[in-house]
Amino acid sequence: MILSEGISMRKPNLDKILAVTCLLLILYIVYSFVFHSLSKKPTQKARNAFIDLQDIDFSKGGAVYLAGDWAFYPFAFIDPLSQEDLPRGYIDVPTLWNSFVYNGKPMGADGYGSYRLKIRVAENTGQLGLKLPNMSSAYRLYINGDLIAQNGRPGTSKEIEIPQWKPGVAFYNPTTTELDLVVHISNFHHAKGGMWENILIGNKDDVVKFREVNLMRSHLLVGILSIIAIFLLLFSLIEKNIPSLSLGLFCFFSVLREIVVREIPIWNFVADISFAALARLEYITMPLGALFYTMFFYYMYKNKYNRIVYLGITLFSCLLILFTLVAEPRTFSQFVRYYILDVLVAFTAAVVVVFRSFIKGRSSSGVVLLGCLLLLLAAINDTLHVENRSLDFSTSHIYALAFLIFIFCQIHLIYINISDNYKKAKQTVETQLKLLQSQIEPHFLCNVLNNIQELIDNNPQESKKLLDELSHFLRSKFKYNSVIHDDLISVQEELGIVSSYIAMQNARFRSCLDLKYEIDTQCLNRMIRPFLIQPLVENAVRHGFSGERLEILVSAKEAKNGEMVISVRDNGVGMSKTELYHIFEEQKEQTEEKARNGDLSSGNGLGLRNIRKRMQLYYNNDIKIHSEKGRGTEVTLVFPMS
Repeated sequence: MILSEGISMRKPNLDKILAVTCLLLILYIVYSFVFHSLSKKPTQKARNAFIDLQDIDFSKGGAVYLAGDWAFYPFAFIDPLSQEDLPRGYIDVPTLWNSFVYNGKPMGADGYGSYRLKIRVAENTGQLGLKLPNMSSAYRLYINGDLIAQNGRPGTSKEIEIPQWKPGVAFYNPTTTELDLVVHISNFHHAKGGMWENILIGNKDDVVKFREVNLMRSHLLVGILSIIAIFLLLFSLIEKNIPSLSLGLFCFFSVLREIVVREIPIWNFVADISFAALARLEYITMPLGALFYTMFFYYMYKNKYNRIVYLGITLFSCLLILFTLVAEPRTFSQFVRYYILDVLVAFTAAVVVVFRSFIKGRSSSGVVLLGCLLLLLAAINDTLHVENRSLDFSTSHIYALAFLIFIFCQIHLIYINISDNYKKAKQTVETQLKLLQSQIEPHFLCNVLNNIQELIDNNPQESKKLLDELSHFLRSKFKYNSVIHDDLISVQEELGIVSSYIAMQNARFRSCLDLKYEIDTQCLNRMIRPFLIQPLVENAVRHGFSGERLEILVSAKEAKNGEMVISVRDNGVGMSKTELYHIFEEQKEQTEEKARNGDLSSGNGLGLRNIRKRMQLYYNNDIKIHSEKGRGTEVTLVFPMS
């Protein structure tokens, strides 16, 4: 209901769009100061497997990425202590070894090899930290012959290798200014092999802080998205709403993806997870995200979303999901570009649809369009990192910020639609209520006028009093039928209307109606919605009066919690439990039948159904009815403290 296509047909409100844009810019600036600046590290490029870092005093902080030319030994695990092994070439890091030419042909994905880099550092550098990324698919890292870190177990065959993706931090106390880094890597379980990300080296505390900030950013995104996903999924169950279900599932699978990429925070939640499960989660969340993202925008902008495009994205995503479930990581990882294409097409299609809606003049679409564009740009940036086209690793986390902005834009849309739908529903109910309120039953008016006419000759004084009562009653009717929605009336004034009504009815029924009051003094000045008490008294007369004397008691009491309780009790004919159970259904049918017959009279006065609607609408309280056959009826209204 609330996530349907925007209701408002107003022209785009540029002021609101500008305000939201400024807010997002402020958010980006804050993000840059808190996260981006901490994540941005310089890159030092090696030449001929050597890099000179003597000018950097790591003891005072700082860290750098190690990139450039590393010595490479394909299909060999060299002795980390030996200096006799000659490299068979140099390989640019970070990059895949798939295209490295060995023996006249590309090496391919499957294989193993060694990387070597010599580093010169300043004296008295102090303890160094190394942030180690994933290396496909297992590795061992040595410094000056000492084993510093290991992920999985590198091997010379698929049977020997134990793959593992687990970023981490290692430490080393240099005893010399010359550092000899040797990395053994093997890959038999993925379509990409080699060192595809840079190692970060620097001051221990700075490297640890860098790792913690990146993890904190991932945890923040995971936490926010998890809360939003739970809210949307629960809401979809309550409202049976497909768009909110789709957006909730998109957030859920985005959470799954965030915990298995970059810093892979899933290792903070589980003791062990297999390489195959990790790879399958990383890849399957892409088509799942694209699928539910597309579903969300299709059902939200159903009239503008091309059905063929929707079916195409849905079918392609489902095929990729099935393929990821049945194939091995070594197989489905070869088609990573198809997974990326699926996501980019889904994001682009959403931008096109929202842009068309924005052009049509839907103001809420402007904010949504901004979120969609940022998410698309962030996805493109992420793609460049996957394809190793960008070395600025700090920008790889921009996706998290863009995703949060996108979600907040959707929350803005949800808020706008909730507000619009609530206003529309309220206006509809109030229109119905005013239509009911504006009707005065012709029979009632005719009877009063006939009584006045009879009394003019026989009892002029009584006819004058009755005319005054009618004038007061009609004046109140017209006054409160033409006022604004928020107009209120005091309990004392409402009781005056009740007295006028009973006086007119007593002229008709020969004073057979006995009206009594039990009113707490402090209740008289309490303000309530008009015509909530009088219709109950009218109902008592119309349905409780059997020709004999009818006693009606109107009471108003203030409870200890500040609530005001008003009740109207009569000793009339009453109702059985069966009649009481069906009273609202019968009134609804009577109202619909009269509308079909063109009868706009109020029928049962305002009726219990009308009173109930107004109490629910304005006070979020239901009415209470107690009735026994032959012993009368009591209707109770409870008004909150404010």
